[in-house]
Amino acid sequence: MMGFRSWKQLQRVRWRQLSLQQQSGWLTGLIALGATMAAVSATQLEPAFWQGFMTGVWGTGTVVLIGLLVAIQVSARNR
Repeated sequence: MMGFRSWKQLQRVRWRQLSLQQQSGWLTGLIALGATMAAVSATQLEPAFWQGFMTGVWGTGTVVLIGLLVAIQVSARNR
């Protein structure tokens, strides 16, 4: 049975083995998912606290992913 730390390390190794195009593709897909979920969260009929909280969670995650994508693109350009 694999522990969380060894699983996380394995995922990092697999991520680094992907090409820059594959990494960019993954991040672009996750950004699209995050933007969709932020929009859905913002328009759901639920209490205002949860609506704002979930919109914030999805929005923040999407912004972080955009930052990672920019970092990958800058590193690819500098190669």
